[in-house]
Amino acid sequence: MMGRTQLRVTCIMALLTIVCINTVIFLSSYDPSPVTQDLLMDPNAPVILVADDGEDRPVALPQAAPPRKQQVDRNTHFNTSWSSKKRVHLMFGSMANKLVVHSYEQGGGGVASEALNLLINEVFFLYQPLYKLAAEESSPEVNLLDMDEAKQGVEWLQQVFNCSLAQQKDLLHKPFLWKSHSVRYTYTTQCHNHKVNLGECVERACTQRGFRAVYTPRLGMPHIHQLVKVYTKYLKVVMVLRDPRAVLSARRQAKRSNNINNLIDFKTEVLRYEHLLLQPYEVLSYLYDFLGLQVTDDQLERVVRILRLNRHEQLLLEITKMWQLDLTLQESRAVDEGCDIYYDKLGYISVPETINPKNNYFITWDQAKLLEDIHSNRVLTVKQSLLTDVNN
Repeated sequence: MMGRTQLRVTCIMALLTIVCINTVIFLSSYDPSPVTQDLLMDPNAPVILVADDGEDRPVALPQAAPPRKQQVDRNTHFNTSWSSKKRVHLMFGSMANKLVVHSYEQGGGGVASEALNLLINEVFFLYQPLYKLAAEESSPEVNLLDMDEAKQGVEWLQQVFNCSLAQQKDLLHKPFLWKSHSVRYTYTTQCHNHKVNLGECVERACTQRGFRAVYTPRLGMPHIHQLVKVYTKYLKVVMVLRDPRAVLSARRQAKRSNNINNLIDFKTEVLRYEHLLLQPYEVLSYLYDFLGLQVTDDQLERVVRILRLNRHEQLLLEITKMWQLDLTLQESRAVDEGCDIYYDKLGYISVPETINPKNNYFITWDQAKLLEDIHSNRVLTVKQSLLTDVNN
């Protein structure tokens, strides 16, 4: 009788052990902050949250990723996802700790800025902090601020970079504010239960992080240049460019239309959206190096995975070329007329002359361009040969 009882106890303990192990494995692999929207299909919107289109419901806010057991820093006094050895630090000699990510509407800036936003405990990030400064718009277009609004916008961004946000919390747009992982993490772990007001909470999120970044398509480059003059070596700018025909297609999909603003040439870094999709590890590593951030391989891998940039290369290539199916050849060539003088510098190509409605879906433009170049070289070689014969 005693042997049976002992056997039952042993079986129950073994079963409980298996359940505990499975639970630990599940929790360690669970990421409570999944991207619910394909950012590559709508690169101007980093994340769509449940609370974005409704009232502020603190209980319903998405939770930030929990600390990983092997990376918990037990010496810190506030919650953190990475230990001091794993945290992202500025590289030696790097002094810039402020960043403006700028792009035109549907220009791909959302994906690049999200790569910074995902560094939850290291980067204080705000998405479109100038939204409330814009005049009421009857359409969902993203227009540049006028002169008075832009002046106020520059002053507001200075307050953001200096973490002086509590006094003007009315300028914080809640749906966009909750896109900030650092703000949401600070709110859920330090502010909500202690009844800290929103302005003070955002300010706390800012002061606890050494790097501050914003993404805005509403401020023109001349006004961004004013910020560069104010902060000099302490601020950097990343300009995200995208094939203008792809921008036109994306705006059409969103039923929008806007002008592409010319870029002022000063000390900034320019990223191509297409490069980010097709070479995410190289481009993101380059971006972090430019900003002076020391990001580990594990952190880089996590960013790539959450942004879904680890999908098959052919699928990502198709995403960069989808606009070719949306625009007619006439529309594409109309864009070429205004933009082709910049294509060589940016790495884009005009619609090849040999492409027509009949062969457009059977031969790629790269192939057509290559055939045209080969033909042109042959013609040039023949002409040079004829001239040589004539001269002889």
